Amino acid sequence: MLTHGHAAGDALLCEVAHRMQGALRDSDMAARLGGDEFAVILVGTAGSQATKVADNLISVLSAPYDFEGRRILISASTGVAGYPEAGVGYHELMRRADQAMYQAKEAGKGQTRCAGQ
Repeated sequence: MLTHGHAAGDALLCEVAHRMQGALRDSDMAARLGGDEFAVILVGTAGSQATKVADNLISVLSAPYDFEGRRILISASTGVAGYPEAGVGYHELMRRADQAMYQAKEAGKGQTRCAGQ
């Protein structure tokens, strides 16, 4: 985003958040952790359904963004950690989801990985 400036980066983050909100149910929650990382809590969703939601988020976030006549493309990677399979506490679930996300990034753009699989 450095080539487009900080204002464009801030606008892009706002649009990413807006797209995430539109892709999630009212019972779910998304929060920006910092930089370009977000956490999503899916209430009452586990296993293959959580992976489907993560894959849908990748698709929604990867669609082109238009800012001031410029087309911007980004990629997303997701890591999924399910309760209680991947952990029972907040810190353990976040750690496992983070590890899965980095495995997804290593596998290439637009990937989802699940903790413990």
